[in-house]
Amino acid sequence: MVKHDTADVIAVQLFTGELYQLVDGILEPWGNSDVKECVPFTEMRVVQFADEFVIVGRTAMNHLYMDTRLWSYDCTSFSVTRTHLIVTSHTHTLRCISLNQPSRVARTTEGIVDTGIRSVERGSKLVVAELCGSRVVLQMPRGNLEVIHPRPLLLTHLSELINDNQYNTVFEEMRKHRVNMNFVYDYHPEQFLVFFPDILPSLQSSHIELFVTELSDEDTTLNMYSFIDSISVGPKAKVSVVCTRLLEVCQECENSGVQWLNIMVSCYVKMNDIPKGLLCVKDLCSQYEKEAEAALKYMLILTDDDTLFNHALGIILSRDFTRAYSRKTSARCRLSSRLFRSQLSDHFKNVLIIKSGLMVNRQILIYKQVLPDLFHNF
Repeated sequence: MVKHDTADVIAVQLFTGELYQLVDGILEPWGNSDVKECVPFTEMRVVQFADEFVIVGRTAMNHLYMDTRLWSYDCTSFSVTRTHLIVTSHTHTLRCISLNQPSRVARTTEGIVDTGIRSVERGSKLVVAELCGSRVVLQMPRGNLEVIHPRPLLLTHLSELINDNQYNTVFEEMRKHRVNMNFVYDYHPEQFLVFFPDILPSLQSSHIELFVTELSDEDTTLNMYSFIDSISVGPKAKVSVVCTRLLEVCQECENSGVQWLNIMVSCYVKMNDIPKGLLCVKDLCSQYEKEAEAALKYMLILTDDDTLFNHALGIILSRDFTRAYSRKTSARCRLSSRLFRSQLSDHFKNVLIIKSGLMVNRQILIYKQVLPDLFHNF
């Protein structure tokens, strides 16, 4: 006799294998039908699917049944959480079957998504699965215990945390388990954009930087994590929308120039607007030199130094800033090289002379003032 964890549903199996439901002290046929005959179970649980309650039982021959239907020939152990049925097999796999689907689907192999199957060590058996979390405890043949976080359970747990606006925990868990950061937005885009100004101060800047770095216009709930249904569909230009919103929120925060500098720089680089990112760093060079240098180093991680140096020459008209940048890269060594001179010539080829050679472009004159040691070799 077993009872469902939360509902008042009690299932009884006799020694002969018949299945009954105990209602007000009276045994009634399970499922309000004729008496269901089955092989006697050594382990049995009452599981609630989307449409009905089902008895899941394992026999001494390691056969797994759902009511009277044989579901698996090689089940070594099983456990039930609030959202999934977890099964291990002789083929050294762990399977996760969602309970948010009709029982008729779960009774077939269609109830198992590809991402719900993972390999485990030979002979591993389930000890317990966290009812409302993602942790699953396995016992190895040699006796030691190991904890794993199957992807379907983990993503379901993260989606529940997002629904409760616990974004700080969500970012921490996603980083710990290497979940694609796009999921935090793709699952509920509207909520993310609305509540982000309130949650930004409580988040670690490193989490937001990682989120911006991994941003892409691809919807992870449609391919990578297709077994999780998103609440709403976000805009197609996700990178532009999210980065623009992040920049607005960061600029509204107090002392945003220093505290959220790396986040702002990441957003500009992600939107391919490197000049504005460099301008953000330049504005802080005089007051916060160490922070500005750290931001330059961070930009070198996000993009190559050739691109940044070209923008630093062409847009950031500050001798101190350009020299500070060249100290952080190998660009200073390239200033006198033949390759750099040819690149610089190509860069100025179309802007050297205006109006039939009568007017020299003022950009060259400005560059000579900014970097005098660059031009003494020309």
